[in-house]
Amino acid sequence: MHLFAITAAGRQAEPGSAPASGCRRHYVYLMLLVAAAPVGATVTLPASSGIPVNLDATWPGEAVFMVPPGTTIDNTGPVITGGATQNWQLTNYGTLLVTTGTPPSSALKLGSLDPGSARVDNFGVIQSNASSANGPSGVQFTNGGVIYNHAGGIISGPDGVHTDVASMDVYNEGQITGTLSSAVYTGQGARVQNRATGVLNGTYGVVSNGAFNVTLLNAGLISTSSYAIWFFGSGLYSIINTSTGVIEGGSTSKPAVLLKSAAQSQTLNYGVIRNPQGTAISASANGNVIVNAGSIIAGMDAGVALALTGDDNTIYNVGTLTGGTTAIQLSGDNNLIALGKDVNLPKLGILWSAPARS
Repeated sequence: MHLFAITAAGRQAEPGSAPASGCRRHYVYLMLLVAAAPVGATVTLPASSGIPVNLDATWPGEAVFMVPPGTTIDNTGPVITGGATQNWQLTNYGTLLVTTGTPPSSALKLGSLDPGSARVDNFGVIQSNASSANGPSGVQFTNGGVIYNHAGGIISGPDGVHTDVASMDVYNEGQITGTLSSAVYTGQGARVQNRATGVLNGTYGVVSNGAFNVTLLNAGLISTSSYAIWFFGSGLYSIINTSTGVIEGGSTSKPAVLLKSAAQSQTLNYGVIRNPQGTAISASANGNVIVNAGSIIAGMDAGVALALTGDDNTIYNVGTLTGGTTAIQLSGDNNLIALGKDVNLPKLGILWSAPARS
């Protein structure tokens, strides 16, 4: 169980400590249920070049695989694939590499017997040099899954990590790069935890498309040339940016964080959210809740710190809002702004858990 607290003065407090005089606390509980990998024989994959590795065909009945340190498996097309026959578990200490741009292929493409039950642990390099986006990735789940990119691990591709059919969980302590599109893309919901050493970068950071919930906990760096966070659809989106977290991106015409259409959000910021060129956060749905105890910064020559166009939005600010032209811009009805150290902060309950494992 992880406990975060902010006081009305905008500082993060340790659990059990007394708040400063006149300050109120706001708690967010994050419960992490980390699953154990299945017990069974582990198949060690040998080095190879120019030959795709099909787990179903080459090792029928096996589900647990490992690429050892110093091992390179490369191909002009897909490097390692697994279909729907097993709940795959793959640990990579070596290098998985798609060497050419065409045909556009993912380096690691895994399905699973049960939705969301493939697991990847990466300590090495997983890289696709595919020349087009919309599918090809460093890691592509075709039925959802869980990925742990450990410290020092590198994953890159047109999308860094991608899922379409079922939801996924992403735990990042290394670097995930979207060379043509997003570091993390989901069309079916996700839980994304970018830890203090983690970097998500590329054209976009975290992208969600669809009527599915997404929770993002960022304690590291999300840095992009376009939207750092881009959520659209009718899901419920929770963004928690801790005191060490930095979310930066956007341009003069694109905000760092875009919550589009019916994308309803609850955002808790302890850290920094900024767009050096324009608007920091833009939201068009109704009923968004934004709690800022850190800094939300728009470009100095243009842009708005918070631009909300829907109705019934609520902004609680005990931190700093800096706009190039305007700090807060509201164009809907029944919106509430609460400022200052005496703000009564809301309770946001967020359960963070991985899919069940045996």
